[in-house]
Amino acid sequence: GSKSISNSIEIYQENLLLNLHGHTHDASYNDVIGSVKIVNPGPMFKGRYGLYKFRKHEEMWVVDSIEFLTV
Repeated sequence: GSKSISNSIEIYQENLLLNLHGHTHDASYNDVIGSVKIVNPGPMFKGRYGLYKFRKHEEMWVVDSIEFLTV
């Protein structure tokens, strides 16, 4: 991935919940940088998408689940 995006995520991770990406690349992936989940479901033109569920935990929002799906 992009070093500049990775560096920004590392610097600002306390203020981030999730970083979503969508590219035309065929690959899809999940990753983590520090406490930030990185998600790329892959290309929509191939029918791929992600379903993200959030919930409030005490005073903060957290990612409850991530699913990669295909139409």
